[in-house]
Amino acid sequence: MASRLSRRAQKLRENLLGLLKKQGFGVLTTIDVRETLKKKLDREFRRYVILGACNPELADRALQAELEVGLLLPCNVVVYEDLAREADLRLHAALEAVAGSAEATRT
Repeated sequence: MASRLSRRAQKLRENLLGLLKKQGFGVLTTIDVRETLKKKLDREFRRYVILGACNPELADRALQAELEVGLLLPCNVVVYEDLAREADLRLHAALEAVAGSAEATRT
């Protein structure tokens, strides 16, 4: 089962990288959280990878409009195992959370 899961997770990651590339994003950083927690804390953790993706044109426009947007760059995408031990994909929603908070304070 582990090799099947690894193949599924790898295929998911390959598909994700292709989709990001089609939208003009490149991956600047890759953080293997599972590996890092094992090395630093000797702690087991599910497969969990953080990809730091950036679209240079969008980043430039955002930074021209607001310098503090750099706190949200690069855009993070996470790929991890869910509790059912199947590969799952989640996109970082920090920009949506900030937009939602700003709108909530206006109403």
